[in-house]
Amino acid sequence: MEIALLCLSQTDKFILAIVVVDGDEFEGPYYVKTPFKGEPDFGIASINYDLSELLSKSVLPNETL
Repeated sequence: MEIALLCLSQTDKFILAIVVVDGDEFEGPYYVKTPFKGEPDFGIASINYDLSELLSKSVLPNETL
């Protein structure tokens, strides 16, 4: 939880990296700047994000963030 709050308060210092793995094959990494919109509620044990939505906001390593 502390990392999540730090990521929200200092968004310029954090980038979400996504690598899609299927057996021996992989795609990525894809980088997403500021992927989260708000802090999680107290007591939240898990939050699920739509992968296609996150990937739609992503860039490849050689692209500008």
